[in-house]
Order: sequence, then C-alpha cells, then structure tokens
Amino acid sequence: MSSLVDSGKLTGEDVHNALKQRLKESRLTAYSATFRMAHNDNAGLFSSDDTTSDDFRKALSATSAKREELMGKLSLLDQRGQGASEQYGEISTSLMAQGTNPALLLAQSGNQRMILDPFQGFSITQPADSRMAYTRKEADAAYKLKDAGVDLSSIDKALRSLGERDAASLIAERTGQPSTHTVAQDREFTSDDSLFPSISLPASQARTDAPVMGQRVQLREEVMAAWEAMQKGGVGAFEDAKSVQ
Repeated sequence: MSSLVDSGKLTGEDVHNALKQRLKESRLTAYSATFRMAHNDNAGLFSSDDTTSDDFRKALSATSAKREELMGKLSLLDQRGQGASEQYGEISTSLMAQGTNPALLLAQSGNQRMILDPFQGFSITQPADSRMAYTRKEADAAYKLKDAGVDLSSIDKALRSLGERDAASLIAERTGQPSTHTVAQDREFTSDDSLFPSISLPASQARTDAPVMGQRVQLREEVMAAWEAMQKGGVGAFEDAKSVQ
C-alpha cells in the first residue's frame, strides 16, 4: 500500500481510515456473530421463566471461549497451508453463525415476546460505539483502497483474529465480566458522520431505566416501532459496509 501512497493514488490518511474501517467491520462481524451463536446454542434461556442475568453472562462467556478455540483451529490450518481446505471452510461457516435455531422462533403464549439483548438496552438514546461504528469517510476510504486494486479480503483475513479478540473484550465489558484487554475508543470518531445512527424513543414513552440483561418484557407498540427502526438502521449500515468489499 505504500506504493499507492508514493504514486499519489492514495494518501496516508486514506490508508489509515480504510484500515480502521476494516478493523471496525471485523469487530462488528465477530461481535454480532458471537451474539447469534450464543442465541442458537442457548435457545432454552429465552423461553425459561427461571433464566437469570447470570445465565446469559455464562452463556456469552462460553460462546466467546468456543469462538476462541475455533479461531485457534483456523490459525493452525493456516500455518499448515490448509487455508483452502474443507475443514477450514466448515469452521469459518460455523463462526459466521448465520443460521437460526428454530426454538428461537417459537411464539410464547400467543404474544410477541422477547428478552432484550444485553447490548441493546432501551434507554432514551442508543449511541453508536466508536470502536465498531465507522464513518462515511472511513467507508469511502475503504472503497478507494479497493478501487486502487487492493484485495480487501486479504486485509480482512489478517484482521480477523484481532477482530475476534476485540469483540470478546467488548462483550465482556458490556456484560460486566473480566476481559483480556481494553479496546480503546476512536477519538477521531464523530457521530454526525456515523453510518450507524442513534435511535431515540418518542419523548412521551422514553425510558430511563434500561432493562437489565435477561429481563423478559412485553413489547409495546411504540417500543416495537423503535426496535424495528434500529434494526433497519443497522441493516442499512451493514449493506453500506458490504458495498466497499
């Protein structure tokens, strides 16, 4: 990439922002996949009246440990030159956790009920986390890098292990568990330029008491609307991210 800077096709700032965007994307991908995997592996927690917050913390901790073990296997296969093997592909697919456990889709008592995610408490405003949320400027820089002929997939592969470790630490941080390290906030991040907008509840229904992890709630119409808006905002940002790959 230094040759691209020397040639004038990219600036040093472009490279910096592009690499930062890919790292944030790696963290976000691992972070979301860890949560999906924890859901699928522990579907029973979402329908049991005996579920506690500690049950969720333990489940997430176990899932992070499972993913660390799987990443270790991928690293070993890479060292052996087996990065294109069937086993490597199977492990990678498992880490993506794209499927959904059917037990999570079962209706309860005929009403739409859910347990709030430990990462998405409904408070007055849900701010973007600068360690995973990236800006339009950073996404544009990644596009420039790709347009200049750089293989982003090779960068993503190199950053994958770091993204997994950082995601595990972020999950531990948000659930009150010990973490291996602290992931620093991005001091250059500005929410105004973020591709991950904050979602606010209507003033008349705004809550200052965000539900604790594992609390089962009956979704009111206005809360469901806010939830759907948040999901749509996340999908839009994710699709924007994919457009630079």
